[in-house]
Amino acid sequence: MFAALKKHWPEYLMEAAGLGIIMISVCVFGAILDYPISPVHQTIRDPTVRTILLGLTRGLTAVGLIYSP
Repeated sequence: MFAALKKHWPEYLMEAAGLGIIMISVCVFGAILDYPISPVHQTIRDPTVRTILLGLTRGLTAVGLIYSP
């Protein structure tokens, strides 16, 4: 087990960084789109449109991480 950890620690670190980036992105875009006093929330009144935008930001974040070198 320790040999595998020693050999593959960069991959484990990249996996953790990717998860961290996704979590930060979800929190930031969730706050921007769903927090009631956010200017974006006040501008886009339709909750369906905000939900679609939230899904797009999450999907684009995942695609960006998947295809990044």
